[in-house]
Amino acid sequence: MKKIRTRIILPLLILLILLPAGGDIPFRTPGFNNIARPYAFSMINWSVSNLSSDLVSRIRYHNHYTGMAEDEKLELVRTYLYLCEEHSYLDYRMTRLENATGNVAQTERETTATRLSEVITTLDTNAIGTQIIISEKINDVLEEEDISLLPGLTFPPVIFSFAKLPYLLVISPRARIEMEDTLVLHSGLTSAEITDIEKRLTDLGYSALVERVGGISTYPSMIPNNASAEFILATIAHEWTHHYLFFHSLGRNYYDSYEMRTINETVADIVGDEIGAQLITALYGNNNDSASNAPQGKDTFDFNNEMHNIRVTTDSLLAEGKIKEAEEYMETQRQYLEQNGYYVRKINQAYFAWHGSYGTSPGSVSPVGTQLQTLRAQCNSLKEFLDRVSSISNPDDLTELIG
Repeated sequence: MKKIRTRIILPLLILLILLPAGGDIPFRTPGFNNIARPYAFSMINWSVSNLSSDLVSRIRYHNHYTGMAEDEKLELVRTYLYLCEEHSYLDYRMTRLENATGNVAQTERETTATRLSEVITTLDTNAIGTQIIISEKINDVLEEEDISLLPGLTFPPVIFSFAKLPYLLVISPRARIEMEDTLVLHSGLTSAEITDIEKRLTDLGYSALVERVGGISTYPSMIPNNASAEFILATIAHEWTHHYLFFHSLGRNYYDSYEMRTINETVADIVGDEIGAQLITALYGNNNDSASNAPQGKDTFDFNNEMHNIRVTTDSLLAEGKIKEAEEYMETQRQYLEQNGYYVRKINQAYFAWHGSYGTSPGSVSPVGTQLQTLRAQCNSLKEFLDRVSSISNPDDLTELIG
């Protein structure tokens, strides 16, 4: 009974604390509210609804899944993650077939849609068991790393839900790359609605991008079930890191500035990638056979390097006031990436404003990524790294930490 009370009370307390963090930031851009608000997604409503249902399911099935033999647990998770990768590939194919014409395309579209429906049904059926087992595995890593806010207890508890992720609308000035406004939009947007939202904001003179997010640190955190095993596991740990940092200066100052946002996201990336890698090893051993079915580029093609070069060149063109030339250049390079097997729907100023907020992203030109990676190399453990960065309350603190 004590364990059940703990599993109920602690998440509810965390939810009450975290709810204010989900509030909307006042709009700064004229016309933004009228265009975007009708499509807004309520993270608070989602958290309240899913936390209650998640707790009921976890309490009901917790002993069943934690009591399974270890090889059964691993097989369940591996199978689920394999289907997640197939889901990702099928989504990609449906996108590419959306506007295709002809009988062959129609047949492939129907076949792909049928298989996609089957995969989604299987994923939904096995979601709660996979969530319980992965949470257990992350708890094991956190205990081994001695990372927690409370001694002898993983806090905040690792709770996440596989879900269809909402979209994020980002706008940037055309003359420079800067995240001027954002709003989370509901997950059911059609291609026509996305195009319309972007066009209407573009007509106002902004660079706009609507892109599905990769994860959200609601409570439970929202995790995609249509990505690679590496991405999913790293994202679960990434979003938990945001929950953890909320109780420290770094997390509480997330919205103070773009620089603080970048520090937060980069710290979460570093921690998420490190924990995710440990989970991959636990699941697949040293020989990871979870290779994605997503289309791959040429062996000699370096996507990260290409994307970084696009960002640097775009910044240079914008600094010279060559806005039109910069936008034409980004579209030309987007097509070049696609020719080499990497499909990116749109690359513009808003794209780099969003992806540049992750310091280790190839679309970033911030020194934060290198600084935090240097700091991590100086620390003897992940706990030491988190202890040091969690006290950061402004960008100058990071400079002082790395000396």
